[in-house]
Amino acid sequence: MKRLLVALFTFLACGEASAHQYWVMVDDFFPQTNQEITITIGYGHKFPVDEPASADQVEKLFIVEPDGTVRPLPIQAEGNEKLVVPVKTRLSKQGTHFIVVGRASWSTQTTRGYVHQPKDKLTGVLSSSWSECVGIAVVTVGNPTGRIPEKVFDNARFRLQPLVNLGNLHVGDTVPVKLFLDGKPFRSWIYATYEGFSSERDTYAYATRVPSADMTGKIKILKPGIWIITASDEIPYPDQTKAEVFSFACNVTFAVK
Repeated sequence: MKRLLVALFTFLACGEASAHQYWVMVDDFFPQTNQEITITIGYGHKFPVDEPASADQVEKLFIVEPDGTVRPLPIQAEGNEKLVVPVKTRLSKQGTHFIVVGRASWSTQTTRGYVHQPKDKLTGVLSSSWSECVGIAVVTVGNPTGRIPEKVFDNARFRLQPLVNLGNLHVGDTVPVKLFLDGKPFRSWIYATYEGFSSERDTYAYATRVPSADMTGKIKILKPGIWIITASDEIPYPDQTKAEVFSFACNVTFAVK
């Protein structure tokens, strides 16, 4: 059953115990051919902007172009806090582009703070997890050309897959979404919101629990603007000497005209 609500929740993956996520934002989701766009990495609890992301916490950043070409993007740091520098690039090909940020890391809370190592290498351990996150932005030049391809996920174990082309949505449309863990349909909560809905932490406009019948959650598009659809969960980590849990998340940002 789907519910329209003010969804208060805390992300379970891709960060420290505060459970931050990483997502991709661009300044124009529908650029012209060869128009320069600016890509930034969102991070935290407030969509679309919360805290700047640290470059050492971003593992990969790349574009999957409409013809399937994978183009790496630079991850550069600036300032004393070594924050990710916004990336400027041009999209020369017609169709749907997928801009991807990925992160995978140990996150162990110790009596001295957080350390990005498994717990068997540390002392004073309070809790530990292995976390994986994928954030995807859908950017369309001209006519949209397809759904998110497999190579976008780049071997990530957890995947959020909208079953429609996100470059061609309108207010009132419904987005069917499936979740997969290790290639098998996975049942969890899916959340969505749009820019301007709320400036509060962890506050989202829409939530739905994936139904067991067809394992397809559905998100209704309520407003034009920039949207994010996201899901996260955790399971026990297979090697308890290294971590207690495997936490995972996946999200997709896109724009509705």
